[in-house]
Amino acid sequence: PPDKRTLVLGAGTSALGRVLKDAGWRDVAAVDFSEVAVARGQKVEPDVDWRLGDARRLDETFAPGEFGSVVDKGTVDAIYLSAGASYEADVGAVAASAAGVLGDRGAFVVVSLSSPEYLWPLLVDDALWDPATSEVRGMADAYLYLLRKRRASKRRLR
Repeated sequence: PPDKRTLVLGAGTSALGRVLKDAGWRDVAAVDFSEVAVARGQKVEPDVDWRLGDARRLDETFAPGEFGSVVDKGTVDAIYLSAGASYEADVGAVAASAAGVLGDRGAFVVVSLSSPEYLWPLLVDDALWDPATSEVRGMADAYLYLLRKRRASKRRLR
């Protein structure tokens, strides 16, 4: 939502932060583990809050519930395809980490080339995400994964 703080994961050399700002998102942050990418981002997109950090451990960089949405357009795929034997745990850690920095009913949006048959089970933890409002949509050459965080009261009951 444009009125809530939004985080772009693994922003690298992408201009997604600026695109969101230009489209009306008021408060956009970007995180990447590369010092070079963050320095470049701070220079090229000074109105985006660039931070150095690990998508698997966002709680080390951001406060719990700080964001209304977390957007990823390649970080999950990069981890899924290159993490070796730890890919399941690492992809799950990214999803859990995103849930930790999202407020209640916040959205984790993942644009991925990876098929839901493989990626969905790694992302979805029913204790964190609301299955009734989470979904995958096929696009021309990719998939859009939308995971909606459960309300705090429902998470505590499980």
